[in-house]
Amino acid sequence: RSAASRRRSAAAAAEAVGGAAAAAPTFCNPIDLPYRFQPTTGESFREGADPTMVVFGGRYLLFLSKNGGYYASNDLVRWSLIVPTGLPVDDYAPTVMQMEGRLFFTASHSRALYTTDDPFKGEWREVATLPSYADPALFLDDDGRVYLAYGSHQTWGPTGGGNASHVVELDPARGWREVSHHSAVAFANAARNGWEVSGNGNDDYRLAPYVEGPWITKVGGVYFLQYASPGTQFFTYSDGFFVAKSLRDLGHSHHSKYSPFSPFSAKPTGFMRGAGHGSIFRGLDGELWHVTTAVIARRIRRLVINPVHVQGEWMNADTYLGDFPVGVDGRRPDWQLLSLHKPATASSTSGANAPSRAFDEDIRTCWSAETGAAGEWLAVDLGANATAYAVQLNFAEVGAKQTGRLPLRDACRYYCEASADGVRWTVVPELDRREGGRDSPHDYVALRQPLSLRHLRVISAHTPAGAAFGLSDLRIFGTTAAVKPPARVGAPRVTRDSADARRASVAWDAAARAEWYVVRFGERGAPGQFHSYQVYGGATSLETRALSAGVEYDFVVDAFNEGGRTVGTPTAPRPAQRHP
Repeated sequence: RSAASRRRSAAAAAEAVGGAAAAAPTFCNPIDLPYRFQPTTGESFREGADPTMVVFGGRYLLFLSKNGGYYASNDLVRWSLIVPTGLPVDDYAPTVMQMEGRLFFTASHSRALYTTDDPFKGEWREVATLPSYADPALFLDDDGRVYLAYGSHQTWGPTGGGNASHVVELDPARGWREVSHHSAVAFANAARNGWEVSGNGNDDYRLAPYVEGPWITKVGGVYFLQYASPGTQFFTYSDGFFVAKSLRDLGHSHHSKYSPFSPFSAKPTGFMRGAGHGSIFRGLDGELWHVTTAVIARRIRRLVINPVHVQGEWMNADTYLGDFPVGVDGRRPDWQLLSLHKPATASSTSGANAPSRAFDEDIRTCWSAETGAAGEWLAVDLGANATAYAVQLNFAEVGAKQTGRLPLRDACRYYCEASADGVRWTVVPELDRREGGRDSPHDYVALRQPLSLRHLRVISAHTPAGAAFGLSDLRIFGTTAAVKPPARVGAPRVTRDSADARRASVAWDAAARAEWYVVRFGERGAPGQFHSYQVYGGATSLETRALSAGVEYDFVVDAFNEGGRTVGTPTAPRPAQRHP
C-alpha cells in the first residue's frame, strides 16, 4: 500500500490533529526504554542512539548502539529487552535487514555479518567476514540485490572521496563479497545548506559538519539516500537526503541528486531536540515511520519515533509537536500541555534545581529533591480544573552511581495523587508504580479514562541508582475549558539575509492569549510547512540559520495555550539578494 494511502492529507498534517479522544493507543517521545547506564568510569548516564527498526514475525524489533541487547514490541508503546548471544550488541550504529525469513545484522566496524531465524530467542551466528564500515546500513532491493550504505566523516565537502556517504553492492551467493564500485552518493555542503552548519543554532562556522548515519528507503521507484548532519551532539542534528532512480548505475558519475526538501527530519527546539541518524521502517499497518536520535547532551541521547509522509520525490518525517503524544496510527490527539510553567511545590530542593524546572519544557534542567528517600514529592497546580488524558514522567536521576544495566529490583517506584482543591488527595491507580517491575526513565501513561483534576502530586517510593528523587519534566496532556484558545497570528514578517541566504529573520505580532508559538516553514512547492521551531517565553521573533541558498520558503506561525491551538496565516519571505 502506498505510504500516502491513509496519510494522504500529509499536506495538512501540521494543521490537522485528531479530537480529544485518541482513536488509537498513543506513545510520547522520547521512547520509554530501559536505556542502559553506560559502562564508563567516573560518570553515570543512560544513552540510546543510532537506531534501526524492523518488523519480523508480526512484532517490532529495535536495535540501537551500546545497549547490551535489543528491544521487541507489539505496538510501539511497550518494549521488552532481549539479551542475545553471538551478537556484538555493544558496537555503535547497528543495521538489520530481513531476507528469506532471516535477519542479518552488522554494526559500525564490526567486520562481520550475523544472522538468525528467531530473533526473539536471541541466538545469532556469524555468517561472513566484512570490511570495516562506519555507520553501515543494509538494504535489500526489490530485485533481490543487496546493498550497503556507509560513512561517517567530518567534512567541508562537497568534494567526494572519503567525505561522503557511499553505497556498495554485496553478493550473498559469493560470501557477501563486494561486487561493485564504492559509489559516493551523499555530500554535505554547508556553504549552501544552513541546516548542515555545526552548532546548536547552526551557528558554529569553524567546525566542519559530519556526513554520517546513512539509510536507504525505496518508495514508488524512488531511492531516498539518507544522511545525518551536522553532528550528533547538536540540537540541529538532522537527516537530509539525495534521490536516485537506480542503485545499479550510480558508478562514479553521481546519478544521485541532493533534494531541496532536505532536511526531511529536524527538530532543533522543544522538549526533545535533534532528529538525525535514524532509519525508516514500515509499521505493522504498512505505513512509514522514522526512528531517530535526539540529544540531551553530547553523550546523553534518546530515541524518538515520528510518522513519515512521501509524495513523489518529497519526503518528510513529521516532527511538528514531535514530543507530544502521537497515536500508533500516526495521528496526534488534540491534547495540550496543561502543566507548562505552572506553580509547583516540593518536599525539598537540592541547590538550584527548583520545582519550576520540572515544568519548563527543557529536558536538560530538572527539579531534584535533597535525597532519594521514600516520601520526597513534587506537586503542580494547574490553576483551574482540567481534564488529563495522559501524563509523562521524565526522571532526572541526579547523582546516580549506576553503570551498566539497572537491575529491575532497583527500578524507580512512585505513585501519583490528584486533587481538586489541594487538600483532599486521591491516588491515581494507573499512576501507582509502587509495585515496581519496570525500568521506565520516561514513563508515559495514557489514561484509560480522562481524569478531572487541578492538582497532581508525584511521591517517591524508591529512587534507583543511588540518585536523588527528581524529574526533568512532569508533563500533563489534556484539555481545559477554563482558557479560550489563542487568537490567530497574522502573516509573519520574514526577511531573508541579503548577505547570507541560509539565514532569515522571522517576526510576528503577539496573539491574544497565546502562551507559546510554533514557527513552521517549508520549501515553496512542498506539500506544506513541515520544518518547525517551538518558541517559548513570550518571544515573538526568531532567526533561523537552517535554510538552503537558492531555495524559497513559506512561513506560518501557530499560537498555543492550554486551551487549544490556532493555526496561523502563511506568508513568504523576501527573496535573497545573493548567496554565500
